Amino acid sequence: MIRDFWLFSPALIPYRVVMINHMMVLRLLGLFAEHHYFLFSARVWAAIFCEG
Repeated sequence: MIRDFWLFSPALIPYRVVMINHMMVLRLLGLFAEHHYFLFSARVWAAIFCEG
């Protein structure tokens, strides 16, 4: 019942929107960081193999 109140309380809608946006931003940052880490590690491996 309290959970339903939390879901449908108009006063908490901005809080929920902020939380959802925050989670989306964190997820996007995580994907961005993974992508860059992958590129960085690939570049490092390429440098190692080219040097070796």
